[in-house]
Amino acid sequence: MYAQDVLKAQMRYTAHENWSYWYTATNRLQNAAGTFGSLTYYYDGVGNRTYEILTQGSTTTTSVFGYPSNSNKLSTVTQGGSTVRSFTHDGAGNIVADSRSGTAYSYRPTTAAGSTS
Repeated sequence: MYAQDVLKAQMRYTAHENWSYWYTATNRLQNAAGTFGSLTYYYDGVGNRTYEILTQGSTTTTSVFGYPSNSNKLSTVTQGGSTVRSFTHDGAGNIVADSRSGTAYSYRPTTAAGSTS
């Protein structure tokens, strides 16, 4: 799962809005456009999202997604050279901590049965 999934979880859709989506030949979201502005995504050779460019009017925000050299687990999101999010994973690859511009969130992975481990 990507840190900032399709069009951000906090965005709300109403019936009068038009949103458009474009996908790469490998079925990855490449562009999206709507009332929120436009988004462009870039990926590396193994399918990790590496850049997100959000344009809203005359304002453009570029997010760079960082991964350790030894895994495909998202570790950081930077904007303008500053880290705005960082992630910690457990041995199984689950995100257990998410720090967003100084606010930390902790997660407890669940088992297939739904109980926390």
